[in-house]
This record gives sequence, structure tokens and C-alpha cells, in this order.
Amino acid sequence: MVDVVKSGFYHFVLTLSEPVTKKIIWDRYFGIKAESGRIPAMKKGTAEFAAVCLLREYAGIIPDEKLAGHCDYIFYQVFQYTPMDEIRSTMKQVLEKLACNISFGEYIRASDYLKKTYGKWLSNMEFCRGREEFSYEEAYDKYKNVTVPMLSGWEDVQKNAESLGLSLFLVHPQTSLNPETEKFFENQQLEAQKNFQDFDEFDEDRLYHAYRQLEVIPFKTVYVQNLAAAMEKKLDTMKRQEWQELLQSFKERVSDKTLDGRIIFGDDEFKVKQVIDSFVNSGKFEYIMLINDTSRRLNGKEGVAITTKNLYYKGMFENGEISVEDISHFEISGGLFSQGLTVHTNSGKKYSMPCDVGEKEYYKYLKVLEELIKMLREEKNLSL
Repeated sequence: MVDVVKSGFYHFVLTLSEPVTKKIIWDRYFGIKAESGRIPAMKKGTAEFAAVCLLREYAGIIPDEKLAGHCDYIFYQVFQYTPMDEIRSTMKQVLEKLACNISFGEYIRASDYLKKTYGKWLSNMEFCRGREEFSYEEAYDKYKNVTVPMLSGWEDVQKNAESLGLSLFLVHPQTSLNPETEKFFENQQLEAQKNFQDFDEFDEDRLYHAYRQLEVIPFKTVYVQNLAAAMEKKLDTMKRQEWQELLQSFKERVSDKTLDGRIIFGDDEFKVKQVIDSFVNSGKFEYIMLINDTSRRLNGKEGVAITTKNLYYKGMFENGEISVEDISHFEISGGLFSQGLTVHTNSGKKYSMPCDVGEKEYYKYLKVLEELIKMLREEKNLSL
């Protein structure tokens, strides 16, 4: 892409335009993935991965076969799920031993620049888990149909290089998809069709495991993504029905305990939406059973919510979540006018929860919580 006569790696990175930088990283990543058949599990350090992609390009155009070979070894480490600290240590050793006039500090500067400039874009690459509604297929379509046609302006990049005192020669990049990458996606789709096209006939347990196999694939073809979405919809219908039955059973078991107005069951859609928007970060197939809204205006911004899987809490100074499986027992704590709720875990840790259930009803609330945890444990044991 670029013929460098004299340029440091960091300045080389600064010279590249955004479309060129992204294309180098994108193509290098998918090219290696197609050849390896593996998907890297990187949640952090993506800027360093990007720096290695650009360093490999730099080594290829200097040319420097030893540096290029070491970059390929770094890619191998990434695809073998090597911890980022070890990858960075390897890169440090490589740059200190090779006579390539690139310091480890220069490499880190380039990595920091990429993180600052392309952090959001890198966080949406497939080795990072994007937001729940993020579509990798749509992202790739946008890249192919929007970004690639914009891969122009080479004259401006050339002028920018010359203004920095760099002697560069830019040529138009190859934008066609690597055949190995095409094969990778073709094999993904054929395997999904073979194993899951009759998923409507699966029982719930088999359907869930099939869904998980597809769901963890970070970059999917349209067919595979639609197949996973159809499985998820069917599972949600099944598990929501189970939750409704569990919630009804819970309400019947505590019907003799009159609850304060700040205690709300999980079938109150308005209140559920409030706490989800405020502090409940529930996952898929996780449904709210009970809420204690402790906010002054009853707007769901603070309190405790227990789902089928976790307890979520948010007070004025604290917030967090605790797995239902980790809860040992509850305890009413505090003085006469400042009582609160303490959650004890199986590991011996204690967590103070916001609590507001009206005077003289704390112990009634405690009994309701104990009944709920007991039910959720029974349900968990039945599903095992």
C-alpha cells in the first residue's frame, strides 16, 4: 500500500488516513482468522492488536522479513488466547532485539494513538463484545458498501506525508474480499444449516445449547444471525412462560404477608422498565421477580431488584449485583429509625442494601425475601 523510504513507525501510523488504517486492520484480522479457523477472545488490548496489524504492514513495505515474521507470531499468540501482558512482553523483547530502529516506546505511542483515535471502532470489532443490539453483519455491510467506496483521497495523504518530511509513495489498495475469508463464512453457514435447521424440533435444553453455540460466534452471516435470532425468540417464549408460572407461585406463597407499597412484583411492567433503565443490567432469559423501590419519588432510580438469576441494588453511594446462588441469607440491620437490609453471601462477605418498606414491616419483608430465594434455589435444582 505504501512504499516507505524513510519513516519511523509512529509517524507512518500518523500519516495513514482513517479509511486506510481501518482497512489494514480489518483485512489483516479477517485474513488470519480465515487461515486459522479460530476467533480470538480479546476484550481488552484491541488498540495493541491494531498496532501490530499496522506494524506488520510497515514491515512488509520497508521491507523487513524478520519484523514481519515476529508480527505474525504475535497474531498467532492472539489467536491462541494468550494474555495481553504476555503479548506485550513478547513485543517488547522483539523490538529490543531486532535491528529495525523501532523502540518499544514508539510502538506504545502508536498503540495509544490508535486507542484514542479509533477506540470506539475497535471496540466494535468482533473480538470485542458489542452492545446487545450490535449487528456485525450490518457493520460489515456498511464497511463494504460505504467505507470501501470512500477509500480515496490518496493525493491528500501523499501531501500530508510530504509536509511531515516523509518520503512515501501511496498506491490504491486492493479492496476485494480475501478468498479464504469468503470460505470461512461459507463454512460457517453450511455447518449451521447442517446442525440446526430443524431447531423447531429441539427440546428446551437442546435448543438453549444450540443457541449458545451460535450466539458466541462474533461475526455471523445473515443466515446464521437470523437463525440465532429465531432460536432466541423461541427460547424467550418458553422461559417467559416458566417465569410467569414461578412468579404466580411465589405470589401465592406470600399472599398472607401484606406488603408495603414500595414492594412490587415483577409483573408490574411500568416499574420493571423503570428499574431496568436505572440500575438492573439483566441478561437474556432473566426476569424480575421482586422490587423494593427506595427512591424518594418512587421513580425506580434506587432500590433492590431480584431476578431469576441475580440481586441488583443501587443506593445513594453504592450499587452492584450479587448472584442468587451466592446469597446465604438476609439480615435486618441498623437502629430503630434507620433500619436496613444486609445480604450475606456464601463466601462470608456482607453487602448493605438500600431498604424502605415502611415502619414495622422490615421482618415481614425479610420473610418474603427468604421465601423468594428458597423458591429460586428449588427451581435451579429442578433444572439441573
